[in-house]
Amino acid sequence: MRGVSNIRNDSGAITRRQALSIAGSGVAVGLAGCMGDSDDEDEAEEFPSDTIRTLIAFGEGGGTDIYARQIWGQVSEQRDVSVQFDNVPGAGGMTGASEFAASDSGGHTIAPFNAPGDIIPALIQDVDFDFEEFRGVAAHAEEEFVIVGNPDEEIGDFDEMVDRYADGEFDAFGGMQPGTQFNIIATILRDNADYDVQWENYIPYDGSGEVGQAVASGEIPNGIVTVSTAEDMSEQVDVVTGLVDHELSAFPDVPSLTDLGYPDLGYLGGMVRATYAPPETPDEHIEWLEDAAEEAIESDDLQGWADEGGLHLEFMGGSEFVEDLTSESIGNIRDEIDLDEFRN
Repeated sequence: MRGVSNIRNDSGAITRRQALSIAGSGVAVGLAGCMGDSDDEDEAEEFPSDTIRTLIAFGEGGGTDIYARQIWGQVSEQRDVSVQFDNVPGAGGMTGASEFAASDSGGHTIAPFNAPGDIIPALIQDVDFDFEEFRGVAAHAEEEFVIVGNPDEEIGDFDEMVDRYADGEFDAFGGMQPGTQFNIIATILRDNADYDVQWENYIPYDGSGEVGQAVASGEIPNGIVTVSTAEDMSEQVDVVTGLVDHELSAFPDVPSLTDLGYPDLGYLGGMVRATYAPPETPDEHIEWLEDAAEEAIESDDLQGWADEGGLHLEFMGGSEFVEDLTSESIGNIRDEIDLDEFRN
C-alpha cells in the first residue's frame, strides 16, 4: 500500500522521492516546484503558492485517512506540489471539521468528509458551521460498512454473533463516537427486533481504524468499520457481515445482512467519500483542485491500488456533484432519522 513517510529533511517537508511508502500524520510530501517562477504572475496563476494542507478529521488507519493519503499523495507526485497531512480527530469528526471551517479560504486547505456519515453529527451537535457552505472538490468512492470480529472469538456469521450477545457472552460493541453513522447503525441493530443485537456497552472511538485496532487487540469482540479498514486489517480481524444489500467486492465470500434474511439498512449501510474546500474558496482554485483530484484518481497507480484491495475508486464528479450530494444527504437525514434521539 502506498503512503507517506514521517522522515523529514532539514526544510521540514519531505520530497516525494524520500517518501510515499509509510502513512504518518502531519507530514508533507512532494516539492512545490511548480508554484510560479515569475513575480508578475497573479495568485490564481501561481496556485498553489504554498503547501496544500489535507486536514483529516479522524485518526490514522481509517478509510477516510487511507483514501486521502492515497489520492493527495498521488497529486503531490503528479503535480510536483507539497501536500501535508494532519489528523485532527475528536467528537465524531467535528473537532477537525470546525477547524477546517475556520481555515483560510484560499484553497490551500482541503478536507475529506463522507456523506451522509460526517454530516449526521454536524446536524446533531451544536456546531458553528454548515456543511452546505463548504465548497465541493471531488467525490471519489462509495464505501460499505462491515462488522468485524476478533479472530480468537471464531464468530461464524452474524446469526452466531447475535446469539452470543443474547446469551451474555458478549456485551460490548464498538463504533465511532455517539451521533455518528456508526453509532446510529449500532443503535438500530440493538433496538430493532428484526436484528436484536443485544449489546449493553457501546464503546466509541475516533475513527474506523481505531475501532479495527480495538477489535484486533481483543478490547472489544466486535465493531463497525469501513471496508477499506477491514481490507487493510484483513490479517488481524474477521469480517462477520456486510451492512449492505449486495456482495462486497473486497470480501465476496462474506454474506451481507440481506443475504441472511435481515432487512436492508438502506443508505445508512454505506457512504460516498468526497473532498471539500472551505467556504468562499475561489472558483479557479476549486477548478485546479478538482482537475488534480480527477487526474490522480484515474491514474494507473491508484486504480491498481484499488483493484488489488477490492476497493471502489473512481472520479464520481466534481464540485457541483459534491455540493448536490451534500444537500441531498442533509434532506435524507432530516427526513429519516430522529436526530433528537441522539442529542444529549
